[in-house]
Amino acid sequence: MLENRPKYNHHIFSSKILCGSCGTYYGPKTWHSNTKYRRTIWRCNKKYTKKEEPCKTPHLYEENIKKAFIDSVNELIANKEHILEDLKMVEDIFDTSQLQVSLELSIDKMNACKAKIEKLIEDNSKTSQDQIEYAKKYEKLVNAFNDEKENYERLAKEISEKESRKLKYDFFIEKLNLLEPLEEFDPLLWNLMLEKMVVHEDGSFEFKYANGI
Repeated sequence: MLENRPKYNHHIFSSKILCGSCGTYYGPKTWHSNTKYRRTIWRCNKKYTKKEEPCKTPHLYEENIKKAFIDSVNELIANKEHILEDLKMVEDIFDTSQLQVSLELSIDKMNACKAKIEKLIEDNSKTSQDQIEYAKKYEKLVNAFNDEKENYERLAKEISEKESRKLKYDFFIEKLNLLEPLEEFDPLLWNLMLEKMVVHEDGSFEFKYANGI
């Protein structure tokens, strides 16, 4: 939800780390700001919204986040062959051929409805008709057009979403094939490949990569 979006969008960790308890994004907080012990931590942005029951997910230091990401990427690399095989098995979920056929049929139906509406209006302008019956026919055709338009928009959205996910999938496959074990944190890799990092109450992390699945 929009209200869960952090206010700190300048940092690479913003909009990536999620609280496993409430689903809110993590954001930076400064401890001991006016002392030599000043330090920035990352924690759930709504941790203390419910003071009687704060989120139990832990705060993180930047080095915790970086190390967890490095470990996760290296685990991906270690299991690269199995991951690529599994991904290939679900590649069909991106197929839009049947949806494209349905989209073309929907366009034909809308065009047919539109032609009937235009013909109805033209006939009404040229010959005397029962206007109550005319209005009923007109309303029926307009409703049919609008219903089909909704169907068309739904199909177009589904196709667009599948195509977008396929782009993510292809990019992920390409990058995973080229990846070498990480020894230090790579901010570009974090931004391009990671969709979200979920922090659980027990301090464990779950990484969701932008693979379109």
